[in-house]
Amino acid sequence: ELVAAGERDTTFSRETGRLAWRSPYPLPEMVLVGGKHQIHRREHQGIEIALHLKPEQAEQAAGLFDAVQYYLDRYQPLIGSYPAREYRVVDNFFSSGFAFPTFTLLSSAVIDMGERAQQTHGYLDHEMLHSWWGNGIHVDPRDGNWCEALASYGANYYGFVLDGDEDEARRKRRNYSHFLSRLEPEKDKPLGTFGREDGCGRSIGYDKGAAVFQMLEWTIGREAFWSAMQRLTAEFVGDFASWEDLRSVFEAESGRDLSPFFDQWVRRGGAPQLLIDEARFDSAGQRLHLTLSQGDPAFNLQIPIRITFGDRLEDVIVALRGSRETVSIPVEGIPTSVELDPEYHVFRKIPPQQILPTTAATRSGQAFTAVLPTGDMPDSYRKIQSVFESSFEPQQRMAATVGSLSGEHLAERSVLILGEAVRDGYVSAFLSAVEFPVHWIEGGFEFDGEPYTDPGDAVLCTVAHPGVTGGGITVVYANSREVMPSAFAIPMYDRSLVIFSSGRAVLRHDFEHRAVVEVAPL
Repeated sequence: ELVAAGERDTTFSRETGRLAWRSPYPLPEMVLVGGKHQIHRREHQGIEIALHLKPEQAEQAAGLFDAVQYYLDRYQPLIGSYPAREYRVVDNFFSSGFAFPTFTLLSSAVIDMGERAQQTHGYLDHEMLHSWWGNGIHVDPRDGNWCEALASYGANYYGFVLDGDEDEARRKRRNYSHFLSRLEPEKDKPLGTFGREDGCGRSIGYDKGAAVFQMLEWTIGREAFWSAMQRLTAEFVGDFASWEDLRSVFEAESGRDLSPFFDQWVRRGGAPQLLIDEARFDSAGQRLHLTLSQGDPAFNLQIPIRITFGDRLEDVIVALRGSRETVSIPVEGIPTSVELDPEYHVFRKIPPQQILPTTAATRSGQAFTAVLPTGDMPDSYRKIQSVFESSFEPQQRMAATVGSLSGEHLAERSVLILGEAVRDGYVSAFLSAVEFPVHWIEGGFEFDGEPYTDPGDAVLCTVAHPGVTGGGITVVYANSREVMPSAFAIPMYDRSLVIFSSGRAVLRHDFEHRAVVEVAPL
């Protein structure tokens, strides 16, 4: 069965005996794909939904139909009408989604995930949003690629907002700042260069891009933001749009000059490193004096501050334009502590010692040690070791079997500890010294007072390495070797701790550092 970037012209095909498609809007290129598929069809509000699946994937059809309908109903009121009369999901051998006008190639592995892929933000919803951003509205090749940032914002982040899940929405905002804070300075290029020769990489193009659109929505308000998206659809489907076109649309709907915002977040690289250097309370004048810093070059910022007064909280917003400034805030009551932007509405760089520990920490740094158990090494262990080692040059890597460990293996190197190696006396003492939160008990392990002793239980846990700035210590352990977490999936878990039961994540937890500053008297 063949699929092209357009709507099937059945009349022409019937009259000529040839397959033909017509696009509902101008296209810059022709796309034609095909495969040995069965087609499942359904109509929804005048749109034909078709699924091109392998015969053995037929059981996924109902869930995929429901998911496509759900996302059409979710996003059309925000963005405008879907710009065609057909939408097709096509099974393919590529490892991820690949969106084209009127259809999306979706990996067999993703389709086979069933409900998880259908409902998890960043899979099908992300690809469907490209029907508007990137395919319905083309990226102007004279400027950077904005469509991946917007699709990441709309699906991977805003999906949680639409769900009413503010905890997950905050976690996404937080992770954008934390994970991009590990980026090497030479790679911290302007968002507006994504997709251009020698431009920024995917982490900036997708993740920082999503954070920038989130800040824009927070700055101008949700109503103005989504009104701008409807205007963009109405004016640009079938045409090319640049970052400057987006700015003009947002300005028209918000009534604000957004040149400073786009100049510092799209055309410049970097981000502020925000700190509260000092917090003092003037009891006579009933004012809280905060000294804030952000480093150079300075950004023009509106920063949320949370003030704690005993048993109540108050959120205020203060302006910061220079590298270091003192602001004075009138207060009622005696403030005890302050926290800078606890909800992560402002994208920023996090000091290395405060970055959320995940496997990304252990896969970064200047040196690495894999600590291995004695005896035969299962293939699953070797694959996990390889995933971590691949981030380091050969001369930076070390592997040591328990019983042959010394201080040089652990003290100043990111460390991966695999399987039964956790029960070695030397390793156990090392983990105890760094206050590792998982403890090893007979038949399994314990976290937060809860024992996990089923043979199908496993844990992936990372803590910050006190001897390596920005480095990590990761343990991957299973109660039976057959249920070790998949090496392929490990980098995808953006959590400090994940506990699995028979291969399924049942508990997720983060070891977040909250930068709370105590208020001193003036």
